Amino acid sequence: MGSVCVEAADAPPNCGRRLIPSTIDHIAEVNPSKVFGSLPVSNTDLEAGFKDLTYGQVANAINGVAWWLERELGRSHSYETLAYLAPNDFRYPIFAVAAVKAGYTTLFNSPRNSLQGHVNLFKSTECTTLVTSEPAPPYVAPLLAGYAMRVLRIPGNEELLDGPVFPNYPFEKTLEDAHTEPFVILHTSGSTGLPKPVTLTHGYFAALDAMAWLPAPAGTSSATRKYYNTRMFNAMPAFHAGGCCLILCFTVFAGTINVLPPSNKPLDASTAILAHKFARAELTFLLPALYEEMSKTPGLLDQLSNMRYAIYSGGPLSEASGDAVRTKTRVQNYIGATEIGCLPQLEVDQEDWRYIAINPNYGAEFRHHSEDLYELFIVRDKELEAHQPAFQIFPNLQEFSMTDLYVKHPTKPGLWLHSGRADDIIVYVTGEKFNPVSMENLIQSGPMVRSALVTGTGRFQSALLIEPTNGLHTSAEERARMIEAIWPVVEQANSECPTHAKVSKSLILFTTPEKPMLRAGKGTVQRKLTIGAYLKELDAIYAEADTIDEFDATKKIDVSDLDATRASIQRIIEHATSIHGLGINDDFISYGMDSLQVLTLIKHLKAGLVTAGVDSDNLAPSTIYTNPTVSKLSDAVLGLKGRAQGKKLTDEKARIERMQAMLTKYSAVPAVTVPVVAVLTGSTGTLGSYLLEALAASPDVSRIYCLNRSANAEERQAHVSSYRGLSTQWDKQRIKFLTCDLSKEYLGLDVEAYLDLISHAMLVLHNAWQVDFNLSLSSFEPVHIQGVRHLIDFSALSVHKAKIFFVSSIGAVMNWSANHTGRVLEEIVDDFTVPQAIGYAESKYVAERLLDQASRTFGTPVSICRVGQIAGPVGTEMGMWNRKEWFPSIIASSKYLGMIPESLGAMNTVDWIPIDILSKIIVELALLRDSSPGSSRVYHTVNPRTSTWDSLLPTVDHHLGNNPKIVPFAAWLKALKQSSSTTKDVSLNPAIKLLEFFENLQRNEHRPPPTLKTAVTVKSSKTLAQLGPVQAEWMERWMKQWNF
Repeated sequence: MGSVCVEAADAPPNCGRRLIPSTIDHIAEVNPSKVFGSLPVSNTDLEAGFKDLTYGQVANAINGVAWWLERELGRSHSYETLAYLAPNDFRYPIFAVAAVKAGYTTLFNSPRNSLQGHVNLFKSTECTTLVTSEPAPPYVAPLLAGYAMRVLRIPGNEELLDGPVFPNYPFEKTLEDAHTEPFVILHTSGSTGLPKPVTLTHGYFAALDAMAWLPAPAGTSSATRKYYNTRMFNAMPAFHAGGCCLILCFTVFAGTINVLPPSNKPLDASTAILAHKFARAELTFLLPALYEEMSKTPGLLDQLSNMRYAIYSGGPLSEASGDAVRTKTRVQNYIGATEIGCLPQLEVDQEDWRYIAINPNYGAEFRHHSEDLYELFIVRDKELEAHQPAFQIFPNLQEFSMTDLYVKHPTKPGLWLHSGRADDIIVYVTGEKFNPVSMENLIQSGPMVRSALVTGTGRFQSALLIEPTNGLHTSAEERARMIEAIWPVVEQANSECPTHAKVSKSLILFTTPEKPMLRAGKGTVQRKLTIGAYLKELDAIYAEADTIDEFDATKKIDVSDLDATRASIQRIIEHATSIHGLGINDDFISYGMDSLQVLTLIKHLKAGLVTAGVDSDNLAPSTIYTNPTVSKLSDAVLGLKGRAQGKKLTDEKARIERMQAMLTKYSAVPAVTVPVVAVLTGSTGTLGSYLLEALAASPDVSRIYCLNRSANAEERQAHVSSYRGLSTQWDKQRIKFLTCDLSKEYLGLDVEAYLDLISHAMLVLHNAWQVDFNLSLSSFEPVHIQGVRHLIDFSALSVHKAKIFFVSSIGAVMNWSANHTGRVLEEIVDDFTVPQAIGYAESKYVAERLLDQASRTFGTPVSICRVGQIAGPVGTEMGMWNRKEWFPSIIASSKYLGMIPESLGAMNTVDWIPIDILSKIIVELALLRDSSPGSSRVYHTVNPRTSTWDSLLPTVDHHLGNNPKIVPFAAWLKALKQSSSTTKDVSLNPAIKLLEFFENLQRNEHRPPPTLKTAVTVKSSKTLAQLGPVQAEWMERWMKQWNF
């Protein structure tokens, strides 16, 4: 409340400090005949005209509803939530303000929500009462049939607006009193999942009031204020953030007269044009779909010339339609979000109507996201806080991202083109990315397509989901005709996107009558939910696409002799890659052939070989990478056929090279007795040091390559290993240290070192990962996710097809219990909700899925080890459990406080494994020979023999001395909080730095983390099978190591 309110010179008095309920009452008192809004006299005959409502009428109706609520429910003193679902008319703002006066908060639900979406909102807001109209709209009955609620029926429009005079229902709060109090609850669109409630406070609307009056830079003007004191036709639904702000904020604070459409049916373009005429509207605010319809109907389009502005929001407007509209009037792209309201936009030239310019005094920053995309952040500024609604909702944030992505104007600084959301970005299993929004907009610009969605996250290529405009195509013939009809525009879209994102005919899917695309209240497609609804169908067409392609390879492969095979393969490569004029000894990989093209080539080859009666099961992407010329690949294909059909090679050198290549190929899987050459990433880290020790101690390991980012890794390794009591004298022929950067091609190694690795490596033990629970998922992408992708490439290129053993985390499945029952299975989990909601866990989960896709598609040998709580070493007095971690911090602070918690809240079950024992278990698992290529092995390294905290308490109590009290965890946490303000030396009381973590442990005391199955892991590791529960002796050793 102490921030500065910077205003334009012509700002109204008290701007940014006005409250909607008291402002309505004030206007009704001093100017009761002032027009508040306008609605049709008849919903069925717009030529009957529109009826203006005055502030006197609306204020009286608000008082009437407030008294009605008090009679029905009593006055609320805790802002209880009332859901409102009724026809789209002025009872929306009337009810919202009346509820505030009576002490309640209104939840505006979108009628488009699924039952699951409605129920999620009701439960999130503790709402048990639904207010609707009489008669209720048709979507209310199914909701009440599926979820029981108390129901109230609001009086009709005539009764409220033309009824008796009601006594004033006082509202006397100031902004200081009410700025944090809820006014109305809206919800997110659900475009990326279930809708989530967003509570808009009185302070939020006051900030919107102030924001509109930010001074514009010299030479510019505010776009927003052009709409003030005008008659605006408002087609935005009142339950939507845009409609809510227009019908409340713009009306009350800016004098905009909102003209509403008929409330009895969905609005179409013809009705909107009639409403413009008979309501005397000066400008119109429509959803993009209506402008799309008008642009295709000249008679309707011409009528827009009577408007000063044609404003759109809620989604993209195609360039063709927008250009058509701007021949008749000014087009304004208006962007906002539930959490921020609208953006303070500046006027732009009409040729740039698709772009926005944001007032630089607002605190907006565009930060680079990827390629040419920038993400919009609102950055908190003490001087601007009064104009930034987002921080009224999120008072603890210092910045807020709408997750919207933009592209710079090619020549005009400060102009930005909306280009989708960060949630829209497709991340293929190859690690490549694609923003599908432009492609989707182009495909759905045609008359036959209502909506288009491109998907492909976690896959090797894109699929296209189409919702046709007239009729949904389900038969094979209809589907084929439709594909041919839309294929020209799909081809155009393909020509404008990167190779890895192109869509093939075999990966086009159509919606069915039973499952149209799911839409949010503003009409936009709910991407995540729609793709989820079609997941089985998408899986099926991806599976079918593995064997079907529009290129008829079966007629073009001839394996009768070497020359014929070379000619066939040359044609197939040219089709798959668009590389022409390829010589038989030219390296086609070096031409820029990507992983999708490799996959396409594999499909063509397999189809042709099956027809020729040749077993193609052993044909994998690694075959392509290791035979990257027409000549070599032809030899490999003929080798698969199993007989010498090629012409005899008389050159003795070539004959010897062929035998050597075949020997190398079929020696790729080492015999049990062959010692393993291992690559260990992150050897200088805590776990990495012990893994190196365990690998070096194994007689089954002949050589170890340690890959670390630091240039002085060997020197650092000696230091950290010495501190932990581990070996520091290594056989330099057996253990080698290399400086790497996994995010770079060839792992950042020089060519000689990389070739050495791919020639010898049999195992990659991938341990290197940044442990920082504050980072977001995107922060792990450049080094870690890309690094996993490069290790997959490394395995494909390696002579021995090196197995990747990935050290994951139980955090990757920590949210298992939210949607699953029982214990976590020792297998890959195909559910993006299971990782813990922190970037570290999410990145581990993405890496697991990426590796699994490589295993199933490329045959990459993969094992994944989800590691649980790592405890301190027990085999040596040296080394220790890091004092900064949560458990050592509890022990240190318990000594400081003179009390020990009798439980550890949600972490009371002790399934820890000491780090030196864990490293031996991991190495045992990593050295196993996998018997099931094409699928990932998953292991859980948690202690299968659990104990509880109370079994260790006596040891801790004894070691701390001075008879500390043993108290409930809640009491201990309370004492810790109280000590935070008096602690002078944080090292003596370190748990205060983890207060939020410990509060979560208490809050979830009766919702412990999921239990992990360990049967497969126990069977696979002798050390784990013999491991007992955490012992008092171990606890004693850790206490001595910490020496608190």
